[in-house]
Formats: sequence, structure tokens, C-alpha cells
Amino acid sequence: MGLKNFFENFAKSVDPKTRKPYILKQLKKISKGNPKTHKILAEFLNSGIPEERAISCYVLSELDAEMLSDAIEDKLVEMQWYDQIKSVQRAALVCLH
Repeated sequence: MGLKNFFENFAKSVDPKTRKPYILKQLKKISKGNPKTHKILAEFLNSGIPEERAISCYVLSELDAEMLSDAIEDKLVEMQWYDQIKSVQRAALVCLH
């Protein structure tokens, strides 16, 4: 299973309030020193499904913040202020702090 499929399954199966520690632990391992994980997650920031945007924010908040690109940070700021879904705004705020 590729990383993209892994994230798609993760986004569809995990409620942000009940994130699975094992999955997050694995994501932390594979993302350490690897910006590709962050880039794949960032794709979900543009999803038309609010839950996918929120989950992506929550997962990004658990990963190494040093690996966030300026473009991803800019997108999170934009989401924090302008996303029409309040839960997505909160998730983006969590990710930025």
C-alpha cells in the first residue's frame, strides 16, 4: 500500500477526536526527515470534504513542524481564517500552534 492510499484510508476511518496512537506513531516514524509525508497530507488540505481537511490538520500537528513548508503554513493560515467550516478552522489553528 502506497503512502497516498494509507492516508486516504486513514482520513476515511479515523475521527479526529479519537486518533489512533499506533497510526500516528507510524506516521511520525516515516515522516522523520521526510517532507514527502507532509506534502501528501497537504493534498488533503484542499479536499472538498471538511473531515479530510480537519484530519489532515490534526495529523500534521502531530508531525515534525520543522518539515512544514512555507506553502503548507500559508495554506493553514488561510484555512484558519477563511474556511467556512468551524471545525476545520479550529484544526488549522491547532496545527499552527
